[in-house]
Amino acid sequence: MAVRATGPIRGDLLTLFQVGTLGGLSDGQFLERFLSGRDHGAEAAFAALVKRHGPMVLRPCRTALGDEHAAG
Repeated sequence: MAVRATGPIRGDLLTLFQVGTLGGLSDGQFLERFLSGRDHGAEAAFAALVKRHGPMVLRPCRTALGDEHAAG
């Protein structure tokens, strides 16, 4: 019986097969890939940057704004 991937899982699988893994890339390489904007790799690179640096950026935003919802 074949299993079909749908929704977000399908997108993740497409990115994995078309782009490969992104785990070992530097921030500069992520930025280059994102700015090229040519393939699924651009979106995956942006997501990786957000995952890597999001909490560090969000914390001072919450402090400066004093409103967790406005910062997020």
